[in-house]
Amino acid sequence: MYILFITAERLRFKSEICRTESHVSNDSEETKGTLATMKKEIVEVKQKLGEMKGELPIPKNGWYLSTILGSNLNLSLLNKNDRYRYKEEYEKFKFSVTCAVLIIFTLALFFPSRLMDALCFFLLVWYYCTLTIREAILSINGSRIKGWWILHHYFTTVHCGITLTWHDGECYQRFRTQLLIFTLYIAVVQLFQSQYQKGCLRRLRALGQRHSMDITMIPICISFFLIACGNSVTLLMVFIHKWKQSGLYATSLGFTTKYRSKSISKLG
Repeated sequence: MYILFITAERLRFKSEICRTESHVSNDSEETKGTLATMKKEIVEVKQKLGEMKGELPIPKNGWYLSTILGSNLNLSLLNKNDRYRYKEEYEKFKFSVTCAVLIIFTLALFFPSRLMDALCFFLLVWYYCTLTIREAILSINGSRIKGWWILHHYFTTVHCGITLTWHDGECYQRFRTQLLIFTLYIAVVQLFQSQYQKGCLRRLRALGQRHSMDITMIPICISFFLIACGNSVTLLMVFIHKWKQSGLYATSLGFTTKYRSKSISKLG
């Protein structure tokens, strides 16, 4: 009830701001000053309403958390200090597990073993499953985590699970080294990102400011997509090589040759 009231008030203030902006260009300088003051006050009230909304209990946990943890568990973080500590623990968790990933994957790279590989990808499955739960809790408590970021972690969990059960054959061995190096690269990027996010949290707590990460991440994103394209090409080459060795390729090639020769003889 209170959340609906606060949401309605925020929408009303938003419409007031838009109406104020539409009148500014047509009025005198004195009126413009008055409207600017009113606009500033409206923005301040809107911010206070947002803070009040963040301190209210959460009505629902969402389908994901309700499925995993149950719908009767209260996951509300009702004050700023609790939310800040939980975000800080979230960043510490990412940093510590990423360091463990770096160590274990480096050992797997230099000491190849299917058991070591299984341990590596089991760690990733557990890590991303835990990460999605923590991010869902942050999201329902007002954190500005983008939906595509959480969705990406869902897909990564599935991908790591598939890799964990991948048969240790020729295809796996041909792609193994490249996959481990790619995972190490992602871990290094996550370490830098984690340090950046910790700095953002400190600035947000001390100054109430946050800074954009777009320019910092552009070169890293470009290199990430280039390496991902290289992984796709390698997987395609492995698939084509394996398909050519299979009986299906020989059978399809035989049928193609057979029917092509028949069509040529009929035309002749």
